[in-house]
Amino acid sequence: MHLTVASVGDSDATPSESVTTETDNGIKVVIPVRVARAVRILYRHQVEPQGGDLEALRRQRKGRDAVIDFTVIRKGQTSLIAETEILAMSSLGTVLSRWPGPAISLYTENDRRHFSAHVPANEVPNNASLCVRLSVTDEMVHDVTAVTRCAD
Repeated sequence: MHLTVASVGDSDATPSESVTTETDNGIKVVIPVRVARAVRILYRHQVEPQGGDLEALRRQRKGRDAVIDFTVIRKGQTSLIAETEILAMSSLGTVLSRWPGPAISLYTENDRRHFSAHVPANEVPNNASLCVRLSVTDEMVHDVTAVTRCAD
């Protein structure tokens, strides 16, 4: 594998790359603007990603919000790139309402991470369970089923 990442630019800020302002008493301030780039690299060598799971789901009320706390667990030996969705579900498993949840990134240094998601309590139907659906969004991963768990 060969990877080259290059960023070409002046090391000193020029007037077009700076924010300049002058105060009423004649003081001139120049703030150089620098742009940084980051590149995410996921390298897998003959290891099939296994996705993730959810545990320790807990529902509570905080002011006007219904809050669901949950822990995401990374399975296998590779990173987990996923998204979550908060669901209000009937006792028959029908999705009644849905809200976007936090994006998930768990790399091999971490096997689990705790999250909280807030949704408007008045939008959660009566007697509905509050649930989380975890879906792998990594383009390189295929055939990993989404996981849905509900808070007690």
